[in-house]
Amino acid sequence: MSNRGEFWKIKNVSELPDVSVFVQELFDIVASSLIHSPCGDHNTNASCMRFSNGTRLTRSSPTTTVIVNRLPMTVGANWVVPYSPALTLLLNAHVNVEICNNTTAIKYLYKYMHKGTDSVTVAVSDNDSQNMDEVKSYLNTRFLGPHEALNRIMKQKTHGNSPSVSRLGLHLLGEQSIMFDENMTREQMEKMLRNRKKSMLEA
Repeated sequence: MSNRGEFWKIKNVSELPDVSVFVQELFDIVASSLIHSPCGDHNTNASCMRFSNGTRLTRSSPTTTVIVNRLPMTVGANWVVPYSPALTLLLNAHVNVEICNNTTAIKYLYKYMHKGTDSVTVAVSDNDSQNMDEVKSYLNTRFLGPHEALNRIMKQKTHGNSPSVSRLGLHLLGEQSIMFDENMTREQMEKMLRNRKKSMLEA
């Protein structure tokens, strides 16, 4: 990917690659597949334009002349769609890559992409009293994605915790939990308390 074996930096994935450092093939792919629609003087009505005192402004950047749709056009870094250099070279196409930085992103990926149509429960009754079966309503509207459904059919785990973590029962001095037999006498309980080991979880 790099003629000099240099690592990619953040600034490199949102501008045209330097052909003196990186391979020409990557530059050609970016120029043909990763240049967004015209803006600036080419298209003053583009969504990336903004007003400031009645004048349209754009972010300035070093420009390069490339061939877009068989026509030479002068473009800058603000024309380049952010990309993954490795995937761009591998697939020779426009590939969007996003980082899943939390668990909700993974849930969104699996459930939103495979979700069914929206559903609404409507009931019409003759009297004011409504005998609503909440259990039946829950079962009728519960959503199971294909991945979760397959895991349940195959009797596989749907969730886990690794490494396993146990919650420690921290407590204040003299307020620890005590287990005892309900048939114990008062003397037996007092003896048990005197002989107990000191807790290591006192805060």
